[in-house]
Amino acid sequence: MIKELLTYISFHLEEKITLEELAKISGYSPFHLHKILKQELQDSIGNYIKKQRMRKAAYLIGLTTTPISEVKHLVGYDNDSSFARAFKDVYNITPTAFRENNQLKKKIINLNDDYVSLKYSTIKFKEREAFIFPSYGNYFSKDIYLIWKDVAHYLQINNLNHEEFEYYAILHNCQHFDMETPLRYDAALVPKNKTLLNTNPFLKIILPSERFAVYRFCSKVSDYQQNSLVITRHLIESSGFEHREGAAYFRFHQFPDWKDPDNLLLDWYLPIK
Repeated sequence: MIKELLTYISFHLEEKITLEELAKISGYSPFHLHKILKQELQDSIGNYIKKQRMRKAAYLIGLTTTPISEVKHLVGYDNDSSFARAFKDVYNITPTAFRENNQLKKKIINLNDDYVSLKYSTIKFKEREAFIFPSYGNYFSKDIYLIWKDVAHYLQINNLNHEEFEYYAILHNCQHFDMETPLRYDAALVPKNKTLLNTNPFLKIILPSERFAVYRFCSKVSDYQQNSLVITRHLIESSGFEHREGAAYFRFHQFPDWKDPDNLLLDWYLPIK
């Protein structure tokens, strides 16, 4: 049961985690659970959770370009000063200074770490026009990201700025059902200003209005398979929503780097009824 509780904590760092909530999950009283955890962890549960939050924060600050103001929310903090104080308590350095200290990052960051949040949201995706760049490949391979090199070239020759678009990958199939066959994968640029769509009408498609459950994760591409299974299992067993057939989306928080696509923070849009 202790292992399950620690796993629960690692997947819910974005949320408020209380001893009472953990007690309900474990079946113990808060008093007995506190005693068991302190003996097992050799630390208070509150301090353990803080260390886990800061470990994930260090990973996100050190290996991604995610703004620190966003990182704090991803690990359960709303206040800048509280987050900075907690980070300094654990690592004896401020988050900003840590991002700039390459030597310290190499010492602290566990390169096998990742970030997965099972705090999901549901949205009705509004119909949007987009530029599309079709390709085929394995969703769990870095090679799938080579299409984004073509996207970058397109932006360059048309004098278009990366910041003028949102970046989506359209996943037409489920790689878990067929690990060998290359599957359809489209890179899609959604312009923040619709006038940009006039630059090339031949690349335009419409992303339809549909309903999705949205999860967030960040990891090496080689861990996508494992993390997607964790998220899919949560959707089916714990969300209360029914998965439906249809394309899923990755929405990237930054332009995907085809040279090194590891550790891209993304939102995974899973189709639901």
